[in-house]
Amino acid sequence: MSSASIEITPSTSLSAAQESFRNGTSSDDLQEFKDNDGRRKNRVLKDPRDATAVAAGLCTEHGCKAAPMVGYRKCQKHHEQKRQRDSSRYLAKPHGLKRAAYREAVIQGRCVKPGCLLAAVKFKKCVAHMTTHQQNSIGPKVRKKKKEIWSSTPEYSTITTHLQSIKTAYKAKNATYAKMPFFASWDPQQGGRPIAGAQWIVENLGHKPSKDHELHIIDRHLGFVPENLAWVPREDHKREELLTKLLIENQQLKTRIAELEGKS
Repeated sequence: MSSASIEITPSTSLSAAQESFRNGTSSDDLQEFKDNDGRRKNRVLKDPRDATAVAAGLCTEHGCKAAPMVGYRKCQKHHEQKRQRDSSRYLAKPHGLKRAAYREAVIQGRCVKPGCLLAAVKFKKCVAHMTTHQQNSIGPKVRKKKKEIWSSTPEYSTITTHLQSIKTAYKAKNATYAKMPFFASWDPQQGGRPIAGAQWIVENLGHKPSKDHELHIIDRHLGFVPENLAWVPREDHKREELLTKLLIENQQLKTRIAELEGKS
């Protein structure tokens, strides 16, 4: 190594390295540089001035000698310039745009899901984009209201039960439902929906009071239609069903007697 060069070692003082960098006394023979912390060993640097500047704690940008090193081995000014160049190149890629949108949503307190403008509740997401586990972990005040399943309600069951009884009125046990009208808007075979009937019952008659209540048809001639239904105790319902069945059997018996008398 020539006499005009200076060798940078962990024992070299900061003031000596800075003075060497300012005076330009570094040599082209300097090819290796060891950081003081020992983590970057035997790293070959293309420009010996960079090694001298790093050891001196100065910016490696040519023409900037006295500024302290901040990041990327550069001063504050050149550090910001490099960040802007890297950021522009990163945002030109698809994953860079997604990352930028994610960061903006976090800053503004919105849901990080692409295209969602709702406010984030927890986990950087709105309630609609949370997983089931995440929804169960938050309080009941912000938990998404579960969809009401009408098909499992007693109101829906009584609609389908009466409909099935009317369709199978030819059976002896369902004889009281023979030729009974059924509301078309609640009949699936006529384009209706039983759920609509369950909703009407809840809105107008209320939920089933108890297990000891049944939905009673007030006037059997009008049929199973709105404004002709009521919740009644099960005993009253059974009594009305029994009376109706007896009346029907009595009428059938009279008709059969009249037929036999006509033949004789």
